[in-house]
Formats: sequence, C-alpha cells, structure tokens
Amino acid sequence: MSETRDTKRMTMLDERFLSDTDLQQRQQELENEIKNIDLSTLEITAEDMIDEWCNPDEPRVLRFEEIAAAAYRIKFGVEKTPCTSSHMSKIVGMDLYFKKEFLLPTGSFKERGARNTLMTLPPEEKARGVIAASAGNHALAICYHGRQLGIPVVVVMPRHAPIMKVNNCKSFGAVVIIRGMNLNESKGIALKLSKLYGLRYINGFDHPHILAGQGSLGLEVLDQVPDVDAILVPTGI
Repeated sequence: MSETRDTKRMTMLDERFLSDTDLQQRQQELENEIKNIDLSTLEITAEDMIDEWCNPDEPRVLRFEEIAAAAYRIKFGVEKTPCTSSHMSKIVGMDLYFKKEFLLPTGSFKERGARNTLMTLPPEEKARGVIAASAGNHALAICYHGRQLGIPVVVVMPRHAPIMKVNNCKSFGAVVIIRGMNLNESKGIALKLSKLYGLRYINGFDHPHILAGQGSLGLEVLDQVPDVDAILVPTGI
C-alpha cells in the first residue's frame, strides 16, 4: 500500500501545469510579443547581464540534501540510464564502466537539471514561462521538459547552433530565437528578454537547481557501481 501512495505522490509532482491548448496559446503570445521588437536594436547593459541565481561574487555551496531531493523529484520524468561494463577494461587493465546518458530522449545529461529546475518554479513563473540561452543540449532539455510539464519556453540560440538541434527545439513547441554570434551574446539577449517579459532565465551551467539535478547522475553511478574509485567526466569550454 505504501508503494501505491508514493507512486501517486510522485505522479502528482509530474502533472502538467498548463494544458496543451493553454500552453500553445501562451507560446503564441510570447512569440507575437517578441516579434514586435527589433532585436537588432536591443540595448543590453551591464545590469541586464546580472543573473540573480548565479552571482559569481556570492557563490553557493550545493548541499547533498539538495541533490538527493532533486533525484527524488525527477525520478518519474528522467529515466535511470544504464552504467555498463566496457570491453576496454581488458585493454586498460581496470574495471571500466560507461554511464550512457545519450540514451535520454534529448541525448544528454542536461535533462536532469532542466526538469528539476522547471519543477521547482513557483506557479506564477510556470504560467509566465521561462527563457534560456544555449547552443544545443540545454535548450533541447528545457524545451523537451517544458513541453512535458506544460511550461512555456523561449530559447535564444547563437547563429552557429546545429540546425538539427534548432529544429528539434521547435518541434517541442518552444519559441526559438536565433540571435548572437556566440553564446554570450545570446545570453545577453535572453537575460534582457527575461526582464522585459517577466520570464525566469535559467542558466544552463551555474544555476543551483540545474546543478542539483545534474548531481542525480552521480547518485545513480554510486548505486550502480558501489565500489567506484574514480569518475571521469568529459567537458568542453
């Protein structure tokens, strides 16, 4: 019986905020509003670039409890990915495992942080919608889980963003803006728009709820390979 009650409680956490009809209507409203301004003349100040959730002068220390809570929160929305032994173990002379995050619907671990952050938004912010800047994976994750949770999404993607990822974001119903020669320029536009239209800006790197969600990956690894000695994480700049 307790298992049934837990399942119902978790299912309630994953309920859509807006219906399909209301979500499409809000997305159209946002698209129309943004079309009415000339983005090429948008003046972005140093104050516009301030992200209240990611202040480098006041860095936050993420607690284990936050990661554990995020893992519980996203449990029914992000599948546990396999961590399987590799044939390369014999070559390198050690037990080698690969955590296969590419098996998630949008192909990366970014889904974890995206879903966790969207689920922690207060109702008024869910209704207004969110905005992000990304060249690919973060945008895909926000768009996909925004659609799943019934939360309006706007993403600003730089001109060099892969066309396949741009089209996939559009396929999830999000408002996609191609603007900026690089990610920093796209971020500036997204932050400015967030202030103009009351949208919550979600930083794909330093936002504490994003980091907590990504941390759920580590908990899964520890569960799947309890005696792990080291975890190697590929990263880019």
